[in-house]
Amino acid sequence: VFNFLTETATEVVARIKLQDETKTVEQGALWYEESLPAETILQGLAVTSPIKKFELETQLVHTVLEKATARPLQFGGKASVGRGLCRLILVGEGEAE
Repeated sequence: VFNFLTETATEVVARIKLQDETKTVEQGALWYEESLPAETILQGLAVTSPIKKFELETQLVHTVLEKATARPLQFGGKASVGRGLCRLILVGEGEAE
């Protein structure tokens, strides 16, 4: 299923860079950008446990993750055009269905 979706459901956009003075395509300035559709839901797992070597406590890691939910996160490039924006939602133990 994953292979099928990466080939058929990923947005692929051909881009070019123009020369300022002639408004023609620069040599070698054709590239493709791939991105997930805006409605994509990605799911992952974050597990916390004390790390004595670095003196980090589970609660500290959880606090950092909670602060990350306060605003949208940006992954990858093209931040200036709004690409890669996502929202982090934490689900505590026993809350997921």
